[in-house]
Amino acid sequence: LQMPEITAALVTATLLGTSFTRWDALGFGTIFAMLVLISVGPKYCKNSAPSMSQKPEYK
Repeated sequence: LQMPEITAALVTATLLGTSFTRWDALGFGTIFAMLVLISVGPKYCKNSAPSMSQKPEYK
């Protein structure tokens, strides 16, 4: 799992001494929410599209 946006924000805030702004926090929140939705979404969403590993049933 690679997250260059998070790494870049941490490096600039710690090593370069820049301030950690609300936009950085918003970026962390949206990336975290996206990861949660990607990992949990298909398990609990009944109307989601079938995954590529499932074969369609023809009737």
